[in-house]
Amino acid sequence: MLKYALILLLSTLLLSPAVAQTPSFAYPIPEAYTQHPKPEQDYLRAALDFIQNNPASPYKARIIMDMHMLAVAMRNAPLAKQMRKLLIWNAPHGLYGSYVLSTFKTPQALHNFLLPYMNADRNDITPLFCKHMNFILASAIRMRGSDFLNDPPFLLKCAAIVDRMGNKPLHEKLVGLAKKIIKTDSPYHKLMGVCFDSSLDTLARIQAIEETLPADPVSIYLQMVYMTALTAEQQASGSILEIRSRHRIGQHRFTEALPILDQLLTVDDQSQYRFWAGWCQATGGNTAEAQATLKAIKHAPWRGPAQRLVKQLRQLPTHLAEHGEVFMAMLEDLRTDLDGFEMLVQGELPDGLPFDLYVAVGPDQSVYLHLTENGRVKVSYRSNAKTTKVFLDRHARQYATQGAIPIPRINIVQDAKTGRFFFQFGISAQPYDQLKPAITAALNSPWLTTPDGLSQWLVGMIQKGSFPAAIEQTPQGMRLKWITPQLDQPQFDQRQFIVDESGKLLSMVGSGMSITRLQYGPVKTLTLDPPNMPRASYVKADDANDTLRMAAFNRILKTVTAAMQ
Repeated sequence: MLKYALILLLSTLLLSPAVAQTPSFAYPIPEAYTQHPKPEQDYLRAALDFIQNNPASPYKARIIMDMHMLAVAMRNAPLAKQMRKLLIWNAPHGLYGSYVLSTFKTPQALHNFLLPYMNADRNDITPLFCKHMNFILASAIRMRGSDFLNDPPFLLKCAAIVDRMGNKPLHEKLVGLAKKIIKTDSPYHKLMGVCFDSSLDTLARIQAIEETLPADPVSIYLQMVYMTALTAEQQASGSILEIRSRHRIGQHRFTEALPILDQLLTVDDQSQYRFWAGWCQATGGNTAEAQATLKAIKHAPWRGPAQRLVKQLRQLPTHLAEHGEVFMAMLEDLRTDLDGFEMLVQGELPDGLPFDLYVAVGPDQSVYLHLTENGRVKVSYRSNAKTTKVFLDRHARQYATQGAIPIPRINIVQDAKTGRFFFQFGISAQPYDQLKPAITAALNSPWLTTPDGLSQWLVGMIQKGSFPAAIEQTPQGMRLKWITPQLDQPQFDQRQFIVDESGKLLSMVGSGMSITRLQYGPVKTLTLDPPNMPRASYVKADDANDTLRMAAFNRILKTVTAAMQ
Protein backbone atom coordinates (compact mmCIF):
# COMPACT_ATOMS: atom_id res chain seq x y z
CA MET A 1 0.00 0.00 0.00
CA LEU A 2 2.81 2.38 0.88
CA LYS A 3 4.32 1.95 -2.58
CA TYR A 4 1.04 2.84 -4.31
CA ALA A 5 0.51 5.81 -2.00
CA LEU A 6 3.93 7.19 -2.85
CA ILE A 7 3.23 6.78 -6.58
CA LEU A 8 -0.11 8.58 -6.20
CA LEU A 9 1.51 11.37 -4.20
CA LEU A 10 4.28 11.88 -6.76
CA SER A 11 1.77 11.87 -9.61
CA THR A 12 -0.35 14.46 -7.84
CA LEU A 13 2.62 16.73 -7.22
CA LEU A 14 3.89 16.46 -10.78
CA LEU A 15 0.48 17.08 -12.38
CA SER A 16 -0.72 19.73 -9.96
CA PRO A 17 -1.47 23.18 -11.48
CA ALA A 18 0.10 24.74 -8.42
CA VAL A 19 3.58 23.82 -9.61
CA ALA A 20 5.09 27.11 -10.84
CA GLN A 21 8.65 26.12 -11.55
CA THR A 22 9.90 24.15 -14.54
CA PRO A 23 10.83 20.61 -13.38
CA SER A 24 14.48 19.73 -13.81
CA PHE A 25 15.35 17.26 -16.59
CA ALA A 26 18.56 16.33 -18.39
CA TYR A 27 17.31 18.33 -21.38
CA PRO A 28 14.26 20.51 -22.16
CA ILE A 29 11.05 18.58 -22.83
CA PRO A 30 7.75 20.17 -24.02
CA GLU A 31 5.68 18.68 -21.18
CA ALA A 32 7.69 20.63 -18.61
CA TYR A 33 6.50 23.95 -20.05
CA THR A 34 2.73 23.38 -20.04
CA GLN A 35 2.21 25.74 -17.08
CA HIS A 36 4.21 28.61 -18.60
CA PRO A 37 2.34 31.70 -19.85
CA LYS A 38 3.77 31.07 -23.32
CA PRO A 39 4.55 27.34 -23.28
CA GLU A 40 5.46 26.88 -26.96
CA GLN A 41 7.71 29.92 -27.20
CA ASP A 42 9.39 29.28 -23.85
CA TYR A 43 10.07 25.65 -24.73
CA LEU A 44 11.47 26.48 -28.16
CA ARG A 45 13.75 29.14 -26.69
CA ALA A 46 15.04 26.74 -24.03
CA ALA A 47 15.50 23.92 -26.54
CA LEU A 48 17.43 26.08 -29.02
CA ASP A 49 19.62 27.46 -26.21
CA PHE A 50 20.36 23.92 -25.03
CA ILE A 51 21.41 22.77 -28.51
CA GLN A 52 23.60 25.83 -28.99
CA ASN A 53 25.30 25.39 -25.62
CA ASN A 54 25.54 21.57 -25.83
CA PRO A 55 26.29 20.72 -29.48
CA ALA A 56 27.64 17.27 -28.58
CA SER A 57 24.73 16.28 -26.32
CA PRO A 58 23.38 12.74 -26.88
CA TYR A 59 19.89 14.27 -26.59
CA LYS A 60 20.37 16.70 -29.48
CA ALA A 61 18.46 14.67 -32.10
CA ARG A 62 15.58 13.99 -29.70
CA ILE A 63 15.25 17.70 -28.87
CA ILE A 64 15.18 18.63 -32.56
CA MET A 65 12.54 15.95 -33.14
CA ASP A 66 10.42 17.39 -30.31
CA MET A 67 10.72 20.86 -31.86
CA HIS A 68 9.76 19.44 -35.26
CA MET A 69 6.64 17.77 -33.83
CA LEU A 70 5.71 20.94 -31.93
CA ALA A 71 6.08 23.02 -35.10
CA VAL A 72 3.82 20.60 -36.99
CA ALA A 73 1.24 20.72 -34.18
CA MET A 74 1.40 24.54 -34.22
CA ARG A 75 1.07 24.47 -38.03
CA ASN A 76 4.23 26.53 -38.22
CA ALA A 77 5.44 25.30 -41.63
CA PRO A 78 8.70 27.36 -41.80
CA LEU A 79 9.79 26.13 -38.35
CA ALA A 80 8.83 22.53 -39.17
CA LYS A 81 10.87 22.72 -42.36
CA GLN A 82 13.84 24.19 -40.48
CA MET A 83 13.72 21.46 -37.81
CA ARG A 84 13.40 18.72 -40.42
CA LYS A 85 16.48 20.09 -42.16
CA LEU A 86 18.40 20.26 -38.88
CA LEU A 87 17.40 16.72 -37.96
CA ILE A 88 18.39 15.21 -41.30
CA TRP A 89 21.69 17.07 -41.29
CA ASN A 90 22.64 16.23 -37.71
CA ALA A 91 21.39 12.66 -37.37
CA PRO A 92 20.43 11.14 -40.74
CA HIS A 93 21.43 7.60 -39.78
CA GLY A 94 19.80 7.70 -36.34
CA LEU A 95 16.25 6.85 -35.29
CA TYR A 96 14.76 10.33 -35.69
CA GLY A 97 16.61 11.28 -38.88
CA SER A 98 15.66 7.99 -40.52
CA TYR A 99 12.03 8.51 -39.57
CA VAL A 100 11.91 12.03 -41.01
CA LEU A 101 13.53 10.83 -44.26
CA SER A 102 10.74 8.25 -44.52
CA THR A 103 8.03 10.93 -44.31
CA PHE A 104 8.65 12.55 -47.71
CA LYS A 105 5.49 11.85 -49.71
CA THR A 106 7.20 11.17 -53.04
CA PRO A 107 10.71 10.46 -54.37
CA GLN A 108 10.54 13.85 -56.11
CA ALA A 109 9.84 15.60 -52.80
CA LEU A 110 12.96 13.99 -51.30
CA HIS A 111 14.95 14.89 -54.43
CA ASN A 112 13.81 18.52 -54.18
CA PHE A 113 14.79 18.65 -50.50
CA LEU A 114 18.33 17.42 -51.22
CA LEU A 115 18.79 19.50 -54.39
CA PRO A 116 20.15 22.66 -52.66
CA TYR A 117 23.00 20.56 -51.23
CA MET A 118 24.02 19.75 -54.82
CA ASN A 119 24.47 23.36 -55.95
CA ALA A 120 27.85 24.24 -57.46
CA ASP A 121 27.55 27.75 -55.97
CA ARG A 122 27.99 26.39 -52.44
CA ASN A 123 31.12 27.49 -50.63
CA ASP A 124 30.87 24.96 -47.80
CA ILE A 125 31.87 21.76 -49.60
CA THR A 126 34.39 20.44 -47.08
CA PRO A 127 35.37 16.98 -45.82
CA LEU A 128 32.76 17.39 -43.04
CA PHE A 129 30.08 18.33 -45.62
CA CYS A 130 30.89 15.20 -47.63
CA LYS A 131 30.77 13.08 -44.47
CA HIS A 132 27.28 14.37 -43.58
CA MET A 133 26.00 13.95 -47.14
CA ASN A 134 27.31 10.38 -47.30
CA PHE A 135 25.28 9.52 -44.18
CA ILE A 136 22.19 11.31 -45.54
CA LEU A 137 22.32 9.54 -48.90
CA ALA A 138 22.89 6.12 -47.33
CA SER A 139 19.97 6.61 -44.94
CA ALA A 140 17.69 8.06 -47.65
CA ILE A 141 18.29 5.07 -49.93
CA ARG A 142 17.75 2.66 -47.02
CA MET A 143 14.43 4.31 -46.09
CA ARG A 144 13.07 5.33 -49.50
CA GLY A 145 14.90 3.35 -52.18
CA SER A 146 16.79 4.96 -55.08
CA ASP A 147 13.93 6.47 -57.12
CA PHE A 148 14.84 9.98 -55.93
CA LEU A 149 18.17 9.61 -57.77
CA ASN A 150 16.68 9.29 -61.28
CA ASP A 151 18.27 12.50 -62.56
CA PRO A 152 21.73 12.14 -64.21
CA PRO A 153 23.42 15.32 -62.85
CA PHE A 154 22.06 14.71 -59.35
CA LEU A 155 23.09 11.05 -59.44
CA LEU A 156 26.65 11.85 -60.56
CA LYS A 157 27.07 14.30 -57.69
CA CYS A 158 25.80 11.75 -55.16
CA ALA A 159 28.11 9.09 -56.59
CA ALA A 160 31.09 11.44 -56.26
CA ILE A 161 30.29 12.14 -52.60
CA VAL A 162 30.04 8.48 -51.58
CA ASP A 163 33.17 7.71 -53.65
CA ARG A 164 35.04 10.52 -51.89
CA MET A 165 34.04 9.03 -48.51
CA GLY A 166 35.13 5.52 -49.52
CA ASN A 167 31.63 4.05 -49.25
CA LYS A 168 32.30 1.28 -51.78
CA PRO A 169 29.05 -0.73 -51.49
CA LEU A 170 26.89 2.36 -52.01
CA HIS A 171 29.20 3.71 -54.72
CA GLU A 172 28.91 0.45 -56.66
CA LYS A 173 25.14 0.65 -56.39
CA LEU A 174 25.08 4.22 -57.72
CA VAL A 175 27.49 3.33 -60.54
CA GLY A 176 25.14 0.54 -61.62
CA LEU A 177 22.16 2.92 -61.52
CA ALA A 178 24.05 5.58 -63.49
CA LYS A 179 24.93 3.12 -66.26
CA LYS A 180 21.22 2.36 -66.62
CA ILE A 181 19.83 5.90 -66.75
CA ILE A 182 22.60 8.01 -68.35
CA LYS A 183 22.23 7.70 -72.11
CA THR A 184 25.25 7.41 -74.40
CA ASP A 185 24.35 10.65 -76.23
CA SER A 186 24.13 12.59 -72.96
CA PRO A 187 26.91 15.12 -72.23
CA TYR A 188 27.22 13.40 -68.85
CA HIS A 189 28.10 10.00 -70.30
CA LYS A 190 31.78 10.84 -70.80
CA LEU A 191 31.82 12.56 -67.43
CA MET A 192 30.50 9.37 -65.87
CA GLY A 193 33.38 7.43 -67.43
CA VAL A 194 35.93 9.80 -65.87
CA CYS A 195 34.28 9.79 -62.43
CA PHE A 196 34.04 6.02 -62.29
CA ASP A 197 37.53 5.29 -63.64
CA SER A 198 39.24 3.55 -60.73
CA SER A 199 42.65 3.85 -62.40
CA LEU A 200 42.71 7.63 -61.80
CA ASP A 201 43.97 9.12 -58.59
CA THR A 202 42.15 12.14 -57.13
CA LEU A 203 44.33 14.81 -58.77
CA ALA A 204 44.15 13.12 -62.18
CA ARG A 205 40.38 12.73 -61.85
CA ILE A 206 39.90 16.45 -61.12
CA GLN A 207 41.97 17.40 -64.16
CA ALA A 208 40.17 14.85 -66.36
CA ILE A 209 36.79 16.29 -65.33
CA GLU A 210 38.04 19.75 -66.33
CA GLU A 211 39.06 18.48 -69.75
CA THR A 212 35.87 16.45 -70.31
CA LEU A 213 33.17 19.03 -69.58
CA PRO A 214 34.72 22.38 -68.55
CA ALA A 215 32.68 25.15 -66.93
CA ASP A 216 29.63 22.89 -66.53
CA PRO A 217 27.95 23.22 -63.09
CA VAL A 218 27.99 19.44 -62.66
CA SER A 219 31.73 19.27 -63.43
CA ILE A 220 32.42 22.11 -61.00
CA TYR A 221 30.53 20.36 -58.21
CA LEU A 222 32.32 17.05 -58.83
CA GLN A 223 35.69 18.79 -58.75
CA MET A 224 34.82 20.60 -55.53
CA VAL A 225 33.93 17.27 -53.90
CA TYR A 226 37.16 15.57 -54.96
CA MET A 227 39.25 18.62 -54.01
CA THR A 228 38.31 17.99 -50.38
CA ALA A 229 40.50 14.86 -50.55
CA LEU A 230 43.65 16.70 -51.72
CA THR A 231 46.66 17.34 -49.52
CA ALA A 232 47.66 20.92 -48.65
CA GLU A 233 50.53 20.64 -51.14
CA GLN A 234 48.19 19.52 -53.92
CA GLN A 235 45.73 22.30 -53.08
CA ALA A 236 48.53 24.82 -53.59
CA SER A 237 49.58 23.46 -56.98
CA GLY A 238 49.22 25.67 -60.05
CA SER A 239 46.76 23.35 -61.80
CA ILE A 240 44.35 23.24 -58.84
CA LEU A 241 44.63 26.99 -58.19
CA GLU A 242 43.82 27.64 -61.84
CA ILE A 243 40.73 25.39 -61.72
CA ARG A 244 39.52 27.05 -58.52
CA SER A 245 40.03 30.49 -60.06
CA ARG A 246 38.03 29.46 -63.12
CA HIS A 247 35.20 28.22 -60.93
CA ARG A 248 34.91 31.49 -59.00
CA ILE A 249 35.16 33.73 -62.04
CA GLY A 250 32.74 31.61 -64.06
CA GLN A 251 30.24 31.89 -61.20
CA HIS A 252 30.78 35.68 -60.97
CA ARG A 253 32.33 35.27 -57.51
CA PHE A 254 35.13 37.69 -58.35
CA THR A 255 35.92 38.76 -54.79
CA GLU A 256 36.49 35.12 -53.80
CA ALA A 257 38.65 34.56 -56.88
CA LEU A 258 41.15 37.33 -56.05
CA PRO A 259 43.02 35.66 -53.13
CA ILE A 260 43.22 32.43 -55.14
CA LEU A 261 44.64 34.38 -58.10
CA ASP A 262 47.17 36.10 -55.83
CA GLN A 263 48.37 32.65 -54.78
CA LEU A 264 48.35 31.39 -58.37
CA LEU A 265 50.45 34.31 -59.61
CA THR A 266 53.16 33.47 -57.09
CA VAL A 267 53.30 29.98 -58.60
CA ASP A 268 52.78 30.82 -62.28
CA ASP A 269 52.84 34.48 -63.34
CA GLN A 270 51.08 34.18 -66.70
CA SER A 271 49.56 37.16 -68.53
CA GLN A 272 46.20 35.39 -68.68
CA TYR A 273 46.05 35.00 -64.90
CA ARG A 274 47.11 38.63 -64.43
CA PHE A 275 44.31 39.67 -66.79
CA TRP A 276 41.86 37.65 -64.67
CA ALA A 277 43.12 39.48 -61.57
CA GLY A 278 42.62 42.90 -63.17
CA TRP A 279 39.13 41.90 -64.27
CA CYS A 280 38.23 40.77 -60.74
CA GLN A 281 39.56 43.98 -59.21
CA ALA A 282 37.50 46.07 -61.64
CA THR A 283 34.24 44.27 -60.76
CA GLY A 284 34.74 45.24 -57.13
CA GLY A 285 35.13 48.92 -57.96
CA ASN A 286 38.93 48.98 -57.53
CA THR A 287 39.43 50.55 -60.96
CA ALA A 288 42.78 52.21 -60.21
CA GLU A 289 44.26 48.96 -58.90
CA ALA A 290 42.74 47.09 -61.84
CA GLN A 291 44.30 49.46 -64.37
CA ALA A 292 47.72 49.07 -62.75
CA THR A 293 47.40 45.28 -62.89
CA LEU A 294 46.31 45.31 -66.53
CA LYS A 295 49.02 47.79 -67.61
CA ALA A 296 51.64 45.36 -66.30
CA ILE A 297 50.69 42.89 -69.06
CA LYS A 298 53.33 43.45 -71.73
CA HIS A 299 52.96 40.50 -74.08
CA ALA A 300 50.46 39.24 -76.63
CA PRO A 301 47.87 37.87 -76.83
CA TRP A 302 46.50 39.32 -73.57
CA ARG A 303 48.10 42.76 -73.90
CA GLY A 304 45.45 43.95 -76.40
CA PRO A 305 42.40 43.02 -74.29
CA ALA A 306 44.13 44.45 -71.22
CA GLN A 307 44.62 47.80 -72.97
CA ARG A 308 40.99 47.82 -74.13
CA LEU A 309 39.70 47.12 -70.64
CA VAL A 310 41.94 49.87 -69.22
CA LYS A 311 40.41 52.29 -71.74
CA GLN A 312 36.89 51.32 -70.66
CA LEU A 313 37.75 51.66 -66.97
CA ARG A 314 39.13 55.19 -67.51
CA GLN A 315 35.77 56.26 -68.93
CA LEU A 316 33.63 54.13 -66.63
CA PRO A 317 31.85 56.96 -64.72
CA THR A 318 31.02 58.76 -67.98
CA HIS A 319 29.79 55.65 -69.76
CA LEU A 320 27.75 54.59 -66.74
CA ALA A 321 25.99 57.96 -66.54
CA GLU A 322 25.27 58.02 -70.29
CA HIS A 323 23.86 54.51 -70.30
CA GLY A 324 21.73 55.32 -67.26
CA GLU A 325 20.20 58.32 -69.05
CA VAL A 326 19.24 56.32 -72.14
CA PHE A 327 17.94 53.36 -70.14
CA MET A 328 15.78 55.67 -68.01
CA ALA A 329 14.20 57.20 -71.13
CA MET A 330 13.66 53.72 -72.61
CA LEU A 331 11.96 52.44 -69.44
CA GLU A 332 9.76 55.51 -69.23
CA ASP A 333 8.67 54.90 -72.83
CA LEU A 334 7.87 51.27 -71.98
CA ARG A 335 5.80 52.29 -68.95
CA THR A 336 3.69 54.82 -70.86
CA ASP A 337 3.28 53.01 -74.19
CA LEU A 338 3.12 49.29 -73.45
CA ASP A 339 -0.37 48.18 -74.45
CA GLY A 340 0.44 45.48 -77.00
CA PHE A 341 3.76 44.06 -78.14
CA GLU A 342 5.54 41.53 -80.35
CA MET A 343 8.99 39.97 -79.98
CA LEU A 344 11.09 37.00 -81.00
CA VAL A 345 13.40 35.55 -78.35
CA GLN A 346 16.22 33.32 -79.63
CA GLY A 347 19.03 31.55 -77.84
CA GLU A 348 20.67 28.29 -76.88
CA LEU A 349 19.72 25.81 -74.20
CA PRO A 350 22.36 24.31 -71.87
CA ASP A 351 22.68 21.28 -74.17
CA GLY A 352 23.54 23.56 -77.10
CA LEU A 353 20.22 23.18 -78.95
CA PRO A 354 18.75 26.42 -80.38
CA PHE A 355 15.30 27.67 -79.47
CA ASP A 356 12.93 30.34 -80.81
CA LEU A 357 10.10 31.81 -78.74
CA TYR A 358 7.60 34.14 -80.39
CA VAL A 359 5.47 36.19 -77.97
CA ALA A 360 2.81 38.75 -78.89
CA VAL A 361 -0.22 40.54 -77.48
CA GLY A 362 -2.49 42.29 -79.97
CA PRO A 363 -6.03 43.48 -80.76
CA ASP A 364 -9.15 41.68 -79.48
CA GLN A 365 -7.25 40.39 -76.43
CA SER A 366 -5.15 38.20 -78.72
CA VAL A 367 -2.21 36.37 -77.14
CA TYR A 368 0.35 34.34 -79.10
CA LEU A 369 3.07 31.95 -77.91
CA HIS A 370 5.10 29.74 -80.24
CA LEU A 371 8.11 27.74 -79.03
CA THR A 372 10.45 25.72 -81.23
CA GLU A 373 13.54 23.82 -80.09
CA ASN A 374 16.06 22.63 -82.62
CA GLY A 375 13.55 23.46 -85.38
CA ARG A 376 10.69 21.41 -83.91
CA VAL A 377 7.49 22.97 -82.55
CA LYS A 378 7.12 22.21 -78.85
CA VAL A 379 4.34 24.61 -77.91
CA SER A 380 1.96 26.75 -79.93
CA TYR A 381 -0.76 28.78 -78.26
CA ARG A 382 -3.11 31.46 -79.45
CA SER A 383 -6.21 32.92 -77.90
CA ASN A 384 -8.52 35.90 -78.13
CA ALA A 385 -11.66 37.09 -76.40
CA LYS A 386 -13.69 34.27 -77.97
CA THR A 387 -11.53 31.15 -78.33
CA THR A 388 -8.25 29.36 -77.54
CA LYS A 389 -6.11 26.81 -79.38
CA VAL A 390 -3.26 24.90 -77.73
CA PHE A 391 -0.66 22.55 -79.23
CA LEU A 392 1.76 20.70 -76.94
CA ASP A 393 3.86 17.74 -78.05
CA ARG A 394 1.32 16.44 -80.57
CA HIS A 395 -1.63 17.09 -78.23
CA ALA A 396 -4.03 19.63 -79.78
CA ARG A 397 -7.05 21.20 -78.09
CA GLN A 398 -9.53 23.95 -78.85
CA TYR A 399 -11.55 25.82 -76.22
CA ALA A 400 -14.72 27.86 -76.66
CA THR A 401 -13.47 30.71 -74.45
CA GLN A 402 -10.17 32.46 -73.77
CA GLY A 403 -10.03 31.33 -70.17
CA ALA A 404 -6.83 31.90 -68.22
CA ILE A 405 -3.82 33.22 -70.13
CA PRO A 406 -0.11 33.09 -69.20
CA ILE A 407 0.74 36.09 -67.01
CA PRO A 408 4.49 36.75 -66.62
CA ARG A 409 5.81 37.44 -63.14
CA ILE A 410 9.12 39.28 -63.35
CA ASN A 411 10.92 40.77 -60.39
CA ILE A 412 14.38 42.21 -59.82
CA VAL A 413 15.80 41.15 -56.46
CA GLN A 414 18.96 42.26 -54.71
CA ASP A 415 20.79 39.63 -52.67
CA ALA A 416 21.09 40.96 -49.11
CA LYS A 417 24.52 39.36 -48.59
CA THR A 418 26.31 39.99 -51.89
CA GLY A 419 24.43 43.04 -53.16
CA ARG A 420 24.07 41.38 -56.56
CA PHE A 421 20.90 41.58 -58.60
CA PHE A 422 19.06 38.71 -60.21
CA PHE A 423 15.75 38.15 -61.97
CA GLN A 424 12.89 36.09 -60.58
CA PHE A 425 10.74 34.82 -63.43
CA GLY A 426 7.52 32.85 -63.35
CA ILE A 427 4.23 32.33 -65.14
CA SER A 428 0.77 32.18 -63.63
CA ALA A 429 -2.57 31.50 -65.33
CA GLN A 430 -5.03 34.35 -64.82
CA PRO A 431 -7.69 36.32 -66.74
CA TYR A 432 -6.57 38.65 -69.53
CA ASP A 433 -7.29 41.79 -67.49
CA GLN A 434 -4.40 40.85 -65.16
CA LEU A 435 -1.79 41.02 -67.95
CA LYS A 436 -1.19 44.77 -68.06
CA PRO A 437 -1.04 45.18 -64.23
CA ALA A 438 1.58 42.40 -64.06
CA ILE A 439 3.75 44.03 -66.74
CA THR A 440 3.31 47.45 -65.13
CA ALA A 441 4.36 46.03 -61.76
CA ALA A 442 7.55 44.60 -63.30
CA LEU A 443 8.43 47.93 -64.93
CA ASN A 444 7.69 49.81 -61.70
CA SER A 445 10.43 48.00 -59.79
CA PRO A 446 12.24 50.44 -57.48
CA TRP A 447 15.42 49.57 -59.38
CA LEU A 448 13.92 50.81 -62.66
CA THR A 449 11.96 53.93 -61.70
CA THR A 450 14.58 56.25 -60.19
CA PRO A 451 18.03 57.32 -61.38
CA ASP A 452 19.55 56.13 -58.11
CA GLY A 453 17.88 52.71 -58.29
CA LEU A 454 18.83 52.27 -61.95
CA SER A 455 22.42 53.33 -61.20
CA GLN A 456 22.66 50.62 -58.53
CA TRP A 457 21.29 48.04 -60.96
CA LEU A 458 23.86 49.02 -63.61
CA VAL A 459 26.63 48.82 -61.02
CA GLY A 460 25.29 45.33 -60.31
CA MET A 461 26.00 44.46 -63.95
CA ILE A 462 29.60 45.57 -63.43
CA GLN A 463 29.81 43.41 -60.33
CA LYS A 464 28.83 40.46 -62.55
CA GLY A 465 31.79 41.15 -64.83
CA SER A 466 30.47 43.41 -67.63
CA PHE A 467 31.42 47.00 -68.44
CA PRO A 468 29.63 49.75 -70.41
CA ALA A 469 31.32 51.02 -73.59
CA ALA A 470 30.84 54.35 -75.37
CA ILE A 471 27.41 54.80 -76.95
CA GLU A 472 27.53 54.53 -80.75
CA GLN A 473 25.21 56.10 -83.31
CA THR A 474 23.89 53.77 -86.02
CA PRO A 475 21.29 54.18 -88.81
CA GLN A 476 18.80 52.32 -86.58
CA GLY A 477 19.50 54.40 -83.48
CA MET A 478 21.81 54.40 -80.48
CA ARG A 479 23.82 51.26 -79.76
CA LEU A 480 24.47 50.68 -76.06
CA LYS A 481 27.15 48.06 -75.69
CA TRP A 482 28.37 46.14 -72.66
CA ILE A 483 31.53 44.09 -72.94
CA THR A 484 32.47 41.01 -70.91
CA PRO A 485 35.95 39.42 -70.99
CA GLN A 486 36.24 35.77 -71.95
CA LEU A 487 38.08 33.42 -69.64
CA ASP A 488 40.10 31.48 -72.19
CA GLN A 489 40.26 33.70 -75.26
CA PRO A 490 41.86 37.17 -75.38
CA GLN A 491 38.62 38.77 -76.53
CA PHE A 492 35.26 40.05 -75.29
CA ASP A 493 31.65 38.98 -75.51
CA GLN A 494 29.18 41.75 -76.22
CA ARG A 495 25.63 42.54 -75.22
CA GLN A 496 24.04 45.38 -77.14
CA PHE A 497 20.79 47.31 -77.02
CA ILE A 498 19.51 49.34 -79.99
CA VAL A 499 17.37 52.29 -78.88
CA ASP A 500 15.89 54.89 -81.23
CA GLU A 501 16.06 58.65 -80.60
CA SER A 502 12.68 58.66 -78.84
CA GLY A 503 13.88 56.07 -76.31
CA LYS A 504 12.05 53.10 -77.84
CA LEU A 505 13.90 49.77 -77.51
CA LEU A 506 14.31 48.09 -80.91
CA SER A 507 16.38 45.01 -80.12
CA MET A 508 18.69 43.34 -77.62
CA VAL A 509 21.42 40.94 -78.72
CA GLY A 510 24.11 39.08 -76.81
CA SER A 511 24.86 36.99 -73.74
CA GLY A 512 23.59 33.83 -75.44
CA MET A 513 20.14 35.29 -76.10
CA SER A 514 18.61 37.86 -78.43
CA ILE A 515 15.32 39.73 -78.65
CA THR A 516 14.43 40.95 -82.14
CA ARG A 517 11.29 41.79 -84.15
CA LEU A 518 10.48 43.97 -81.17
CA GLN A 519 7.58 46.39 -81.39
CA TYR A 520 5.23 47.75 -78.75
CA GLY A 521 2.60 50.44 -78.33
CA PRO A 522 -1.19 50.81 -78.58
CA VAL A 523 -2.61 47.50 -79.83
CA LYS A 524 -4.51 49.21 -82.66
CA THR A 525 -1.22 50.41 -84.18
CA LEU A 526 0.46 46.99 -84.22
CA THR A 527 0.59 44.65 -87.20
CA LEU A 528 1.49 41.21 -85.87
CA ASP A 529 2.96 38.36 -87.88
CA PRO A 530 2.65 35.23 -85.72
CA PRO A 531 3.85 31.80 -86.90
CA ASN A 532 1.21 29.38 -88.11
CA MET A 533 0.01 26.81 -85.63
CA PRO A 534 0.95 23.20 -86.45
CA ARG A 535 -1.43 21.23 -88.59
CA ALA A 536 -3.33 18.93 -86.28
CA SER A 537 -6.79 17.78 -85.33
CA TYR A 538 -7.73 20.24 -82.59
CA VAL A 539 -10.14 18.40 -80.32
CA LYS A 540 -12.81 20.45 -78.57
CA ALA A 541 -12.06 20.53 -74.87
CA ASP A 542 -13.87 21.38 -71.66
CA ASP A 543 -13.18 25.04 -70.82
CA ALA A 544 -13.02 24.18 -67.12
CA ASN A 545 -10.14 21.74 -67.73
CA ASP A 546 -6.94 23.79 -67.78
CA THR A 547 -4.55 20.83 -67.65
CA LEU A 548 -3.15 21.15 -71.18
CA ARG A 549 -3.02 24.94 -71.03
CA MET A 550 -1.05 24.87 -67.79
CA ALA A 551 1.26 22.16 -69.13
CA ALA A 552 1.95 24.34 -72.20
CA PHE A 553 2.72 27.41 -70.06
CA ASN A 554 5.02 25.38 -67.79
CA ARG A 555 6.82 23.92 -70.81
CA ILE A 556 7.63 27.44 -72.01
CA LEU A 557 8.72 28.44 -68.50
CA LYS A 558 11.07 25.45 -68.40
CA THR A 559 12.81 26.56 -71.60
CA VAL A 560 13.10 30.21 -70.54
CA THR A 561 14.45 29.26 -67.12
CA ALA A 562 17.04 26.90 -68.62
CA ALA A 563 18.15 29.54 -71.14
CA MET A 564 18.61 32.17 -68.41
CA GLN A 565 20.96 29.99 -66.32
